[in-house]
Amino acid sequence: MKTLLDIDYVTRNDKVIIRLFYKKKDGREIEEVTDFKPYFYAVPVDTEKLKGELKKFDRILKIEKKRMVDMKKEIDVLKITVKQPKDVSELRDKIKNLEYCKEVREAAIPFVERYLIDSGLIPMENSEEVGLRIAAFDMEVYNPRGEPNPERDPIIMISYADNLGLKRVWSYKHENIKLDFLEILKDESMIIKKFIDTVNEQKIDIITSYNGDNFDFPYLKDRASRLKINLSLGIDGSVIKLERRGMNLGARVRGRPHIDMYPICRQVFNLSRYQLEDI
Repeated sequence: MKTLLDIDYVTRNDKVIIRLFYKKKDGREIEEVTDFKPYFYAVPVDTEKLKGELKKFDRILKIEKKRMVDMKKEIDVLKITVKQPKDVSELRDKIKNLEYCKEVREAAIPFVERYLIDSGLIPMENSEEVGLRIAAFDMEVYNPRGEPNPERDPIIMISYADNLGLKRVWSYKHENIKLDFLEILKDESMIIKKFIDTVNEQKIDIITSYNGDNFDFPYLKDRASRLKINLSLGIDGSVIKLERRGMNLGARVRGRPHIDMYPICRQVFNLSRYQLEDI
């Protein structure tokens, strides 16, 4: 029994490799798929003439004639298989503008989503059976001037709790406070490293936060960079990446999904305020 937590792709020697990050009852598994290629469709005005026009593109690996259903009607299309996912976006407009191409189809589907659709894999299926390890974290930063600035204002506290029973607050600012879960460390670098080490040592599968996409992770990433700390939270040892998702940011932790509860709470609850203490 295993559940798919994450999927991505890498390129090795100009070859695309899809990586499937699984959680199993007895550990983890990264499965590699090497035989799936990016593709999209072109609807021809004239099939044979469009085939001829496509021969000039050296990034095309294969052209196949397919019979597909469109609005309950069967039509001829050409399935165009290319070398790299980026070739789809680079070629689709050029091919769309060819004389014998009516339109292109399914050229905006991200490569890994294309694989999920074709393979029928369902992320998080059987997740209740594998014993997911889930952790939540929050940060406090020094902000005497109002809005905190990662260029000058350090992180002074990171709190952490997981469903294995571990609860910790790491800080280096204290006034002789004695709490079982409080651990006083030397400085900001040490609390960031302790957080990274704990997530990896506890073999956490899913990280949750509250506004972590737009505050905690971007701030943590900036501070770690300034302190020359490798923020290696990914299952494969990779650092977190910040992705633009519409108007907001999204933190990507490879093989270890991050779930930001803030936008979820905004959708689920009707409150006057959405600060963490209000939820």
